[in-house]
Amino acid sequence: METPRKRWPLEFKICAVTISNQYKSVHRVAQELGVSKNSLQHWKKLFKDGKLTLHESSDSYKNRKEILRKKKNKNQRSYNS
Repeated sequence: METPRKRWPLEFKICAVTISNQYKSVHRVAQELGVSKNSLQHWKKLFKDGKLTLHESSDSYKNRKEILRKKKNKNQRSYNS
């Protein structure tokens, strides 16, 4: 039986990256925070590449919300026809 994947909030990821950058130890910080070393390394790479930011998250959230709204409107029109 597989264990479900944990989903970490964006703010947590950014804080974890910041802490690991300050202490220069991915292994120790990952262990203290209870995340895998690989996850923290991946978050650091995303952060370095500019892909782990609060602005990106809010933009993608708005985009997802807009897409869902359009799908809902489309479904309502086809349902009413």
